[in-house]
Amino acid sequence: MAFRSPKLRTPVDTTENSELFLNLHPNKSIIEKPTTEIHTHSYVEIVYVYKGCLHQLINGQIITSKEGSITLLNPHIPHAVWVETSNDIVINIGIKIDTIQKTLLSISNGNETQVSQFMKMLLQRPIHPQRDYVFLPNAKHLEGLISDMFGEYYSRRFMYEKIIIADFINLLVSLLRRTQERTVKPDDPEDIIEYIEKHYAQLSMEQLCQHFNYSERQIRRILRTFTDDSLPGLLNQIKIHKACEYINRFQMPTEEILQNIGYDNANYFYRTFKTIVGVGISDYRQMTPGERPDARVLGHI
Repeated sequence: MAFRSPKLRTPVDTTENSELFLNLHPNKSIIEKPTTEIHTHSYVEIVYVYKGCLHQLINGQIITSKEGSITLLNPHIPHAVWVETSNDIVINIGIKIDTIQKTLLSISNGNETQVSQFMKMLLQRPIHPQRDYVFLPNAKHLEGLISDMFGEYYSRRFMYEKIIIADFINLLVSLLRRTQERTVKPDDPEDIIEYIEKHYAQLSMEQLCQHFNYSERQIRRILRTFTDDSLPGLLNQIKIHKACEYINRFQMPTEEILQNIGYDNANYFYRTFKTIVGVGISDYRQMTPGERPDARVLGHI
């Protein structure tokens, strides 16, 4: 199914008056196409893919989330979301930032310094200084907690909001703790590849080394062993794959594609596209979807 790209217009703030909200996707409008307008929340938002697949447009980049993954969005971040089929199930949970802070203060025994440090960690984008979200591909171990929150929300039993807020903070701390642990050492080379795929547009070797606390030599060796490629080569593969995705899904103009995938030199992009895909981008656009070469990135990514 072909999707049209959401128009990058003035974001619509979908703020509600309550301290928290929970939504269960999909609904008909999201299945048929992405949210028609980029929207924002005044909440800290957690998006959990319970079943199937979710696509999110965040800061001009498409993030594909599979079953068991969680995305943590900072407040007021413009984004759009859509699923692929009516069988996909995605849970959205949001709580206002001041509610989180007040709750933490009430249980911190007056230790405001620790609360302040936690809030600073949350609002300063803990996974990457230039990112507005945290993405964790495997959070199945938190599914029970999320299901409990969802059940409380729809049961409306006595003090259900307090229980949900406490569970949300428990979930939030678990996510932030795991995020901080992941920045020290990767569990395996797939963590490095996964990070490259998520941050490919502006990623440098220096940033990659700093994030995983590895030397350039170590990173080069890991990439060569696991992918048989270098960082520039891997980035080119990912960028061209994304370019094909933008064409196939949104018929996006080349100028916009260059901005989204991080190419400054159009001529270099054209040459790289033809080398990797096998045909020039103009010929690629003229082909039917069934005729277009498969430009998927390496199978293990």
